[in-house]
Amino acid sequence: MLPSETAGKVETGQNQIEKTQEPSAEPEESAAKKCGDGICDPVEKDKGICPEDCAGDSEVEYEEAGTNEYYVINETSGSKLYVRFFPAENAEGAAPTIIFIPGGTGDSAMFTDEIPGGSAASQFTQAGFNAVVFDPDGRGRSEGNEDFNGYTGQDGLYYVTLFVDTL
Repeated sequence: MLPSETAGKVETGQNQIEKTQEPSAEPEESAAKKCGDGICDPVEKDKGICPEDCAGDSEVEYEEAGTNEYYVINETSGSKLYVRFFPAENAEGAAPTIIFIPGGTGDSAMFTDEIPGGSAASQFTQAGFNAVVFDPDGRGRSEGNEDFNGYTGQDGLYYVTLFVDTL
């Protein structure tokens, strides 16, 4: 006979077993209930469940280099990485953001140079996306040494993504 549920009990044959609830994920539930309180709780930060409370909570170092242009510090190499932000055109409210990652030994110019139909960055901004381009270590307008797609370059991308979360 298959177990059947009735009013908080599980019946198995002739025996009745009281159902017990598993302990709830208390920290996540309490953090979710606090979402929007303006405080970035550890659970909210670790799980990414309340970005409005944790926006701007990044500890990434950067400096402004011009209008929508920045240098983000790759903490692994200590290099300043060039980052440029292109805001979405005609977007109502928050727009999704795309980060263009140069391949091989390329740099941000591969996404900002004009081609028929406009640069890749401008095509995305016209479609309602924020676009971000950057130069990895040792390329374009960034400092440092080329890592040939090694861990230093990957760490640089990590710091760029942390920075983009603050925009």
